[in-house]
Amino acid sequence: MRNKYLTLLLLFLALASFGQTTGIKGVVSDKSSKETLVGATVLIQGTTTGSTTDLDGNYSITALPPGSYNLVISYISYKTQIIEKVKVAKDVMLDLNIELEGNSVALEGVVISANRRAGSEISMLSSMKMSSLVVSGISSQQINRSQDRDASEVIRRVPGITIMDDRFVMVRGLSQRYNTVWLNNASTPSSESDVRAFSFDVIPSSMLENIMVFKSPAPDLPADFSGAAIKIYTKNNADKNSLSVSYATSLRPGATFSDFSNYRMSKYEWLGFDDGSRDLPDDFPAHLNEVEDEEEIQRLGREMNKVWTPELSKAIPDQRFQLGLTRRFLAGKVSVGTINSFTYSYTQDIDEIYRADYQRYDTVNDMSDTNYYFNDIRNRATAKIGVLSNWLFIFGNNQKIEFRNLYNHVGYTQVIDRNGRDNYGGLTIRANELSYNGRNTYSGQLAGDHNFNTNNTHFNWTLGYSYADRDQPDIKRLSSSLVEDPDNQYYGQYGVNFSFSANPDLSGRVYQHLIENIYNGNLNFDHKFIFGNFKPELKAGIYLEKKDRDFTNRSIGYAIANFSKFNWGLPYEPVDVIFADSNINYTTGIEVDETTNKSDSYKATNDLVAGYIAAKLPFTSKLELYTGVRMEKNRQQMHSYSSDNATEEVNIDLDETDFFPSANLSYNFNPKSLLRLSYGFTINRPEFREIAPFAFYDFEMKKLVRGNPDLENAHINNYDFRYEFYPTPSETFVFGVFYKDFNKPIETIEINSGSGKDYTFQNALGAQNYGVEIEIRKSLESLGKKDNFLKYFKNFMLVANASVIKSEIKIDTSQFFASEAVRPMQGQSPYIVNLGLYYQDNDHGLMVSLLYNVIGKRIVVVGLDTPDVYEMPRNVIDLMITKNIGEHVQIKGGIQDILNQKIVERQFVEYKNLAGETLEREQSTLEYNPGSIISLGVTVNFNQ
Repeated sequence: MRNKYLTLLLLFLALASFGQTTGIKGVVSDKSSKETLVGATVLIQGTTTGSTTDLDGNYSITALPPGSYNLVISYISYKTQIIEKVKVAKDVMLDLNIELEGNSVALEGVVISANRRAGSEISMLSSMKMSSLVVSGISSQQINRSQDRDASEVIRRVPGITIMDDRFVMVRGLSQRYNTVWLNNASTPSSESDVRAFSFDVIPSSMLENIMVFKSPAPDLPADFSGAAIKIYTKNNADKNSLSVSYATSLRPGATFSDFSNYRMSKYEWLGFDDGSRDLPDDFPAHLNEVEDEEEIQRLGREMNKVWTPELSKAIPDQRFQLGLTRRFLAGKVSVGTINSFTYSYTQDIDEIYRADYQRYDTVNDMSDTNYYFNDIRNRATAKIGVLSNWLFIFGNNQKIEFRNLYNHVGYTQVIDRNGRDNYGGLTIRANELSYNGRNTYSGQLAGDHNFNTNNTHFNWTLGYSYADRDQPDIKRLSSSLVEDPDNQYYGQYGVNFSFSANPDLSGRVYQHLIENIYNGNLNFDHKFIFGNFKPELKAGIYLEKKDRDFTNRSIGYAIANFSKFNWGLPYEPVDVIFADSNINYTTGIEVDETTNKSDSYKATNDLVAGYIAAKLPFTSKLELYTGVRMEKNRQQMHSYSSDNATEEVNIDLDETDFFPSANLSYNFNPKSLLRLSYGFTINRPEFREIAPFAFYDFEMKKLVRGNPDLENAHINNYDFRYEFYPTPSETFVFGVFYKDFNKPIETIEINSGSGKDYTFQNALGAQNYGVEIEIRKSLESLGKKDNFLKYFKNFMLVANASVIKSEIKIDTSQFFASEAVRPMQGQSPYIVNLGLYYQDNDHGLMVSLLYNVIGKRIVVVGLDTPDVYEMPRNVIDLMITKNIGEHVQIKGGIQDILNQKIVERQFVEYKNLAGETLEREQSTLEYNPGSIISLGVTVNFNQ
């Protein structure tokens, strides 16, 4: 019986080995003595795949896809050898014996470097554990388990992070202005004209390798952050030849197949591009004030396009397409890999939004009247195009040169139809805005990574260029009011609000264009010294950056041309009749006029020179200190004109040199657990828009946004304490505490104006921000081993993180009247919770994920003599199912935002009535349901 089982076992092993014969094997020996070498390393160049020779000098590399490879063979005191173009055939185990030549120089040791598979979960956790800093992250492996479509949706899964306006990142309750974002080790441009922020929605999730969020300062990180230094890495490591094609579609209940209003003018609208149809005529003057001839102004007014009404259709399902191509090949002794991707999406969405703004609460009558209340219907069609082309060249003992390119275009048309009451003028109104917004972003880097001196000396360098533009041509706005006087012949009708002087906010068109360029370069050097058991590491580097921005704005409106002859029935005609050529005249009609001021445009530059020196000091095998100082010389210049005096120039020149010390101390109790303690000094500088005197009217928010040329730099002291436990390579438990002390923090505030409320920017006196973070990644495999009933739990993974945060900011009430002298910081959430339950059955190619997210109420508008406006908590649940069909087909479907709870912004009023009782009242300033998204897609992979 035993012989029978032994025979079956040997047969099984033979069959198993028969299916794994593709690869390389052989013996590594000394060229002179012919003796075999024990412990020599044989590595596939540019990968982590390899083998170490056994006691007889044998090595074996199996399960290699057919193709050509360069082999890198290294051994202590021997010259590293590269064997080019080793061809591996299918189902063939190639025999390749290798002889190494001795090195005349005695070496203390050798380290073989390879490309870490940075997109895996295990690799991400390993990077977090080995880092000297407080860092969190998310890998492409985890990204693939979600329905997240772009980087803004992906990054909200990281502990302590929330998203504002669907694309701006907030870390530890701090607004987007306190973060710095780098893409592939180069700074990113801002395509937003009003805020200092990188729009994460421009990067499709399929292009991401990983996102690392550094929460503690360090000498080699930029100093201009307090929330986090966020580093985004796109995919670049092609380990095989493949071609993939993906298509997905989505339904949006309440929007898809419903009536849809589209501001369509361009034949390339489906691609998100404007073809110039919205541009001003070619012969249009630089300013209409330059034209004195009435007939010429009349001609110019008639020459402008006449599209004032949206095109009506039915909203179609979302369309998403992706094409991916990876290639790896050999060019002599160089291994070349390239990853290329093209993505396209087109979506149409409809939102019904309630907006309101309130007067000071009437405590006597226990009520509050509105300044306005509106019911908006917002139709938005969005097209996105993304192109990625990354190249990796590996030569020698895994020296690397990278060339990365990422281009994204986002174009959307938006139609807002508004009905409501504007009590500033005592009017019942109808209004609409038709707008197109096109954003282009390009980021390119040429970078190198080199090791010398048996990997004791290392340096890397990057040359980068980034470009962003934002084009908003011909934003059309039109407002009409209801005739409520029964004695008026137009009683019950809405008439367009024309005045004797142009007001583009009520009836007119706006043209905006922003261009930003960033040129940068950096060089980083580190060297490991060996003094017995003490092996310190010295690091130094320089960083140069030049940023320039050019922003232009033109405001053109319509006014009554001749009061005595004007046709007072014209405002009550259909819109297409009102703006017909025959009604743009100097007798009975309207005229075009321009209200553009010199302050509406600005030019700005920012030059940054930075250098750092740091040391990593491993005092013992358990205790390590990473400390150093960073110097930054920053000069920010801006040229514009005063909004009060068109002839008065505004020239801002902020030139400052600062030193930023930091220290990160870590103590390893054992290989699985460690403590971190860190301190760092950082800065927060005003953004171009925040110091520009330009005032822009936001139709959707019904607010003017004004700059403040008197803003000052804010400085922050940052402290972190963190315990990390890694029970297995794929599991972790992290507990952290942080504290931040701000001097002159910058915030967006609300100020009163003559006809409403405006936004501007101010320095507060100071602020504190502190909190607790917990992160857990736990496999449920152990449950499946204990009980047969729970056996299916072995395929489950739980990922959870939560943050509890508190902040206080002190307001200078002598400069700005505020409802509170001390309050939470704008945008700070008191708590953040992310939960993810993942099921992965590799045997059946099935993966299921259930994700949950909620944030605590946070201030979105800082009140003055009215209460602050809070965004209320909202529970979000996403479900995604992925099924592999054979080796090449994957089906992916799910529901995003299953609960579809309302987005609500609310004010809270607390007061004492005449009886001395404390009463609390709530009033909503914004309400709408964003809608669920039901998606289904298929991906076909052609591995070669």
